[in-house]
Amino acid sequence: MTAEPVGGGSPIDEALRYIGAFEPEFAQRVVGAAASEIDALQAAAGGAPLPALYRQFLQRLGHGLVLDGLQAANYDVQAVLARYRFGYQPPPKFWMLGRVSGDPYFDVYVFSPDGLQTRVLAFPPPPSTNSAGEFVRQHAQFLAGNLAQFLADAAFRRHRLAGFSSQQVLSSRQPGAKRLSHCDAALAPLGLKPLWFSDDWQRFYDAPEGVAMATEYPGQQTAVLMRAHEPALLTRWTQAMRPVLDR
Repeated sequence: MTAEPVGGGSPIDEALRYIGAFEPEFAQRVVGAAASEIDALQAAAGGAPLPALYRQFLQRLGHGLVLDGLQAANYDVQAVLARYRFGYQPPPKFWMLGRVSGDPYFDVYVFSPDGLQTRVLAFPPPPSTNSAGEFVRQHAQFLAGNLAQFLADAAFRRHRLAGFSSQQVLSSRQPGAKRLSHCDAALAPLGLKPLWFSDDWQRFYDAPEGVAMATEYPGQQTAVLMRAHEPALLTRWTQAMRPVLDR
């Protein structure tokens, strides 16, 4: 499932508009990479065409992007290019998105098996290319279902999720039951509508009185985080979500 912006156009541009609604100065902090830098990055990464959404990311955010938390890394195109030129090559179908300079060195990557999807994961450098696939499966942290979501997620957490004082965290008992697809129907009657950058890994919900996000990463349990000012409201939301998580 891909993220389609509500206003049409590039999902990256829609994510930037979403961020800009909270941080009007954001557009002045970031600069797109030059075409020559993007071409050099593609060549250094092995020459395969960059996924279209990743190329758009570089064109808009090649310099100046700063994120925090699990997303904290150096996303400058020159920093990533230097890593490639030092001789590093990610596993097949992965492109380095951001470098991490401190332990545990979980660099950020775009994974695109078909040139269309842009999953975002973090993992430390694999010990060898021969075992890279298994290493990634064992050590990867899932960050976002697509690049536009990766950007919008940071703004959602910082400006919406953090704005409410009461919290409830729920999880399923077992992984892999495709519960995420049922979250929309459970939360819609409560006024929580999914935001446009929701997908099959993460769902984001927003309402004036509170917010929620649900995740279902490959092989993992379904988890739901809900925040509001009124504990009684969280109780109602919990009652709506429990049948979904227990199915």
